[in-house]
Amino acid sequence: MGRVRGILDRYEWDYSDNAQRGNTPNVTRAGTGVSAGIQCIRHEEDNRAADCGDPKEEHIHSQIKFGPSDRIAIFRSLRTLDIIQAMSDNLPIVRRTFLGIGGAAVLAAQTGNTPGASGVKVEKNVVVGKGGDADLHCDIYRPPVGTEKRMALVHFHGGGFARGSKETLANKVTPITARGYVSIAAQYRLSGTAKWPAQIEDAKTHIRWVRANASSLGIDPQHIAIVGYSAGGHIALFTAGQADTQLAACIAFYPQTDVRVVAQALMPAGSDDVAINDASPIAHIKAGYPPTVIFHGLVDVTIPPENSQRLLQTLRDAKVPSELHTFAGVPHEFDMHPEFAENCAGLTDFFLERQVLHPRTYPPFAPGGGRGRV
Repeated sequence: MGRVRGILDRYEWDYSDNAQRGNTPNVTRAGTGVSAGIQCIRHEEDNRAADCGDPKEEHIHSQIKFGPSDRIAIFRSLRTLDIIQAMSDNLPIVRRTFLGIGGAAVLAAQTGNTPGASGVKVEKNVVVGKGGDADLHCDIYRPPVGTEKRMALVHFHGGGFARGSKETLANKVTPITARGYVSIAAQYRLSGTAKWPAQIEDAKTHIRWVRANASSLGIDPQHIAIVGYSAGGHIALFTAGQADTQLAACIAFYPQTDVRVVAQALMPAGSDDVAINDASPIAHIKAGYPPTVIFHGLVDVTIPPENSQRLLQTLRDAKVPSELHTFAGVPHEFDMHPEFAENCAGLTDFFLERQVLHPRTYPPFAPGGGRGRV
């Protein structure tokens, strides 16, 4: 906590010093920003990083502009920052690359200014098609009036493929819905009812329904993303790799990528190693895979965070725009805590803004040269 206070003290000093001159303070810190007030001024691949000598290192430097209200909100959000700021020394890519203190600070400030859940409207148990002989349902979460971004996120719950329901998603989907996205909480057949690949068939049914109903949902049919949690993260990642889904992005929370540990429950009897390996989403990641953002707690003992590190590397090897955000001191399903659901929603929103809604690129960092966004 002392480290965070020290950094924020420097922000306050910069603010006060500039305020006396009547200027807007500019504070530069390493990290990913999560606010319209952040301009990422460098995103460079294949440059040797000064701090680690890794030729594949990525750095994002954020220029953060604080106003008086932001400054107050930041200091009120120290508890959230204390949770977010620590990166694991055991995950070098993550520690050096993602979720720097600068971005986390502005994200915390922004959290207090997001639309309230009171503006989100829910329509329950809408039939989208058939899963085998039974109806498949979804819950539609619509964003507050005036926030609409005309993009849909189709969410799949966790539960080891054998349990869980769309009803468990309410508190997880509300924060991102409040930021302007239509959220679809999707039902799918559990493994006790139907074995693999029934779950992917059901996911595709939901996506087809959302695309066919884009007008009534108020979304662009080209702007549909898939979101999954744990086992649902596996469904999201696998579905995103199928050519007929044409998804704009994938968001995976602590996803299950190692099918071997769930094969007995998920796979049909007699499935061999070839079938099990093919059921892994990693086997379907290649060039053209949609932009993907991953979230994982660093003390998750249900699905090790190293799984997501390997997933990130696979995405990077395929040149897929991708990020992995890790959080110190939190276990599996950490986003059941409201502060994490809110902060992950902010990071997701920022990712989708950059990669889907308003795509842009960032020129390489050039010391002493011009910097800006393209």
